[in-house]
Amino acid sequence: MLLAVLFAILASLEVERSFMNAFVLTTISAVYLKGFLVRKTSYAFVASIIAVIFAILQTLVFLANGEISYGIVGYLSLPIVLWYRKSLEQGK
Repeated sequence: MLLAVLFAILASLEVERSFMNAFVLTTISAVYLKGFLVRKTSYAFVASIIAVIFAILQTLVFLANGEISYGIVGYLSLPIVLWYRKSLEQGK
């Protein structure tokens, strides 16, 4: 739930700078929220993957253009991706 709120706040801050980035952040927030409501960790895993990929893309944009975006905060969800991946491997 905390990450859903965080990405929603970031989306509202980003909307003035880039509508497309705000849309991606809103999508990430919505997927986290959906996972919280239905109590399934797979939604958090998917939202975390999207957030990390978006953070990587925003890092590349920063290196190319020098424009910083709130999407870089997506690196905070990397531990969730690693934890869920490890739990999937142990389940096999």
